[in-house]
Amino acid sequence: MDLYGYKEYSSEIGTEFLNDCHGKGKYNELSDREKEVVRHITVLTDMLELGFVRKRVLDNKIIIFSGKAGEAFVLFINEQSTFKRPSSIQRYKERLYNLYEYLGNEQRTIYDIDIPFIIKYIEMLERTKKQQTRTI
Repeated sequence: MDLYGYKEYSSEIGTEFLNDCHGKGKYNELSDREKEVVRHITVLTDMLELGFVRKRVLDNKIIIFSGKAGEAFVLFINEQSTFKRPSSIQRYKERLYNLYEYLGNEQRTIYDIDIPFIIKYIEMLERTKKQQTRTI
């Protein structure tokens, strides 16, 4: 902010920042990272103007399982949605998305999962957890 001559944050500065970064594009057309930036600016503005963060800002990110690789995940989520609470479904999506991404990175499908694959996946999760712990 100092670079642009601003000394204090205001909602107008937040709006200007978002317009400079993302233009006036639709929210659903932004990347996940861009959506995260929008949420951060919204939280900052809420705290400044309201003194608290509105619930809509804290809503979970949208997770999409796409293509052939995502079909099994979508079927599972849809089936579970008939009797599980939305909060449980969101947790399932978040945890399954790690596996979905890992499968994609390894260029494998859900049908390729075997014991060695599961061991390798668990090792990756443990490494990721250790890295996150170190950065905190």
